[in-house]
Amino acid sequence: MIISASRRTDIPAYFGEKFYNDLINGNFVVINPFNNRKKILMLKKNDIDGIVFWTKNPKPFFPIIEKIKKNVFRFYFQYTLNNYPKEIEPLNYSLVERFEHLKELYEIIYPEKIILRYDPIILTENFNINFHSDNFELILENCHKYMDKIIISFVTVYRKVKKVLKNVIDDREVQFSLLEKISKIGKKFSKRVEICCYNEDVTKFKIYPAKCISASYFGIKGKKHQGQRKLCNCDKSIDIGFYHTCKTGCIYCYAK
Repeated sequence: MIISASRRTDIPAYFGEKFYNDLINGNFVVINPFNNRKKILMLKKNDIDGIVFWTKNPKPFFPIIEKIKKNVFRFYFQYTLNNYPKEIEPLNYSLVERFEHLKELYEIIYPEKIILRYDPIILTENFNINFHSDNFELILENCHKYMDKIIISFVTVYRKVKKVLKNVIDDREVQFSLLEKISKIGKKFSKRVEICCYNEDVTKFKIYPAKCISASYFGIKGKKHQGQRKLCNCDKSIDIGFYHTCKTGCIYCYAK
């Protein structure tokens, strides 16, 4: 079994100690997001093939990682790095500090992997093609040594965030123009670029469908997760995060 920790909240940033205690005790509370029913997931160490961590802020989790490594759990990180202003992503650290966090994370977990995420891409008049291509290049220039690959995605304007996220450009030609630039930047730094849940074939740009949760990282054969979005390629996992608990407050988040 693969544990996803978590698409629904930033466990490394806010719930590291609780996660570790649950992991060692083999006792997770899981909530069904559709009916809010709770169930206890009992897992022995040998039941866990690997853990996928999702975070924008791994720094509070660094001491916990050392404990996880000592217990010989396999894992990899998905580390999101954008450069939006605080009214979009009210993070407590500057971009330069977050570059340092990535480097430190790499040094702590090596040879386990880090997948960088430039995600989501919000296209507006202010956050235009030049904004994203400039930031994408800046991020790869500072981070390419410490990452395995990079996953991108375009923002999904869910009903609950339409009121705060307005004037998003949803034009394929504009998106393709950006993807072409992103592809060239990825090639410049010799990094594979993948795109999550996109309904167009963009392999002509050397950008490939993403599998954010991949059993191959744990040396096992995976099975497609049927409970995710139609275009999702992720292998089956159990997400142990709770909605409405992340304290970062990104305005585009579907889980807040």
